[in-house]
Amino acid sequence: MVSKEPIDIHVNPTYLPAVIADKYDELWTDARIERFVKVLADNHVALEINSRFKLPSEKILRKAKAAGVKFSFGTNNTGPDLGTLDYSLEMKEKLGLTYKDMFMPKKQNEKPVLVKGLPAKKSPPLS
Repeated sequence: MVSKEPIDIHVNPTYLPAVIADKYDELWTDARIERFVKVLADNHVALEINSRFKLPSEKILRKAKAAGVKFSFGTNNTGPDLGTLDYSLEMKEKLGLTYKDMFMPKKQNEKPVLVKGLPAKKSPPLS
């Protein structure tokens, strides 16, 4: 849950597994997009523009920008081929993103991991 996790950037945003990926626009309804963008904005969590998966869609990115969400660029690299940031840079141009729209790490005492804390770990039951 983005609202409870001590995170700075939501990565692999809006990813869908291959078996349902062709239903992206159908599943990412306007209502779902609005809730998604609101929780990011309310919790000051940046949104990764993922070049490997070309996510999120331009529609979602536009709504996020309008809500004041910050962005980061990523490629979700899993091997020696680092890939490129082509999609991220394309969206930067289409949305008119500037440095003011980009994620900047918080000061040490403001980092979400310190402000929200780490999720509590459950202790194993006593024998």
